[in-house]
Amino acid sequence: MSYFLTWLPVALAVIPLIAITKIIGAIRRLSGETSRLSQTLFSFFAADHDSSKIAPKYEPKNLENALKNRRQFVSQRNERKRAKQRRLVKRLRGISSKESE
Repeated sequence: MSYFLTWLPVALAVIPLIAITKIIGAIRRLSGETSRLSQTLFSFFAADHDSSKIAPKYEPKNLENALKNRRQFVSQRNERKRAKQRRLVKRLRGISSKESE
């Protein structure tokens, strides 16, 4: 029991010091993040943002042409996928035949 009473004041002094150092570290990190954020916001507000610009609306010129191009793209993509699958199956068959020998 006397051993516990001997180290109790040391523990009571060290634990708050550890907590204070952790809090100071967190404060330093947050102040660094705050300064970076304020620099970013300053550069954003310093830039000229003209709000009178209107975003252009997308209007397809020719719907049939767009559909034809989309079908062509999809068919080419499917063809590439099938060719990739054929190459994979061919390679796997070659590996399995070499293992069986």
